[in-house]
Formats: sequence, structure tokens, C-alpha cells
Amino acid sequence: MFSVKYDIVEETYRCDGTVRTSYGIAAYDAQNGVTEVLAALHDISVNEQEICTLVDKCNELSLSLEHFEDVVVDFLSK
Repeated sequence: MFSVKYDIVEETYRCDGTVRTSYGIAAYDAQNGVTEVLAALHDISVNEQEICTLVDKCNELSLSLEHFEDVVVDFLSK
């Protein structure tokens, strides 16, 4: 069984002379002192605070990995 924790991922994109920072979420198995990335969704939003709030809620509710993508799709649909 996984002990899933979620964290924000910050990425910088460069294209045609422009630079933008975007944020995503990674799901980690934080069990037994080993950290393994189980899943990641990139470039979800340019609003860091929105993603931090979503990550906090995922951790607070102990979101199951099987619902991770659904939660992000719901977030993007709002």
C-alpha cells in the first residue's frame, strides 16, 4: 500500500524568446524513507497559490492515487 503525498512542481518553459513559469503536481510514495514519484501532472496553472491550495487539500484529505487525475480535471473545469 502506498503512503501518497502530493507536492507542487514548478517548471519554466521557454519558447520563441518568452519565458513562463507553470505549476503542476507530483504524487509521491513517501513510505519507508524512500521517495518515489508515482504520478505527475505538469503545466496545470500559472497561479502558484491555486496549486498550493489544491496540493494542501489533496494531502489533508489523503487523496487516493486512483482519484488524482479526476481531481485535477475537476480543478481545471471550474
